[in-house]
Amino acid sequence: MKSIRRLKPTRRSAAVVSAIAATAAGLLAASGVVATSASAATTFIGPLQHTKVIASTVPANGDVNPYGVAVVPRSTGDLHQGDVLVSNFNDKANVQGTGTTIVQVSRGARRRCSPGSRTRRAPAALASPPPSCRCAAAG
Repeated sequence: MKSIRRLKPTRRSAAVVSAIAATAAGLLAASGVVATSASAATTFIGPLQHTKVIASTVPANGDVNPYGVAVVPRSTGDLHQGDVLVSNFNDKANVQGTGTTIVQVSRGARRRCSPGSRTRRAPAALASPPPSCRCAAAG
């Protein structure tokens, strides 16, 4: 009778991760999701040819790189349902992680900026909690 060789936990974990990675790669290749096989004619953005600027996400202080984006799910205070909030991740010199502003774009392309300070940075991500959540955020 052949004995079963037991793997150490770290090797077993590595084997499981390798198997999952190989399976995922095979599924992606088989489904045609691989980016090199996509062409502009077959992508969802390919037929879009006309662009229209609604509002700029660059505030007066010059922060750039809109990183976190969230749609306001329900009105509260100065935020109205459907507004888009954009967190600028970089400052005007494009230094990563030094942006300090969150820009609010409302219907009718009205733009409002929530300026930060040199000590407070804008968040990299924005999220909307469920209606039942009573919470606060700190940056």
